[in-house]
Amino acid sequence: MAKDKGVRFRAANGTELKYYGTKNIQFQATGGEGICDMRFHVTDTTKPLASAAAIVKMGNRVILEDGPGKAYIEHIASGRRIPVMGERRDILARRRLLR
Repeated sequence: MAKDKGVRFRAANGTELKYYGTKNIQFQATGGEGICDMRFHVTDTTKPLASAAAIVKMGNRVILEDGPGKAYIEHIASGRRIPVMGERRDILARRRLLR
């Protein structure tokens, strides 16, 4: 697993998290089309976290409008959308990991 130099993470309570490196994960989002690929930083967290700024930097737009079907990540070049699910708008709340 490759490590990015100088990368550090802290939990919401301020505790520093151990950093193990990065891993590319392929998944199919529920309600989305096709296979998605996303690079994750591996730490001691139990839920995947995604930075909206990093998602935008990779050629996407993030829409967090309230209401059924109104929150999604859209790949600008292809127009492909991944629904944002969950009460708290957990971007990757529903997905199927591909091995």
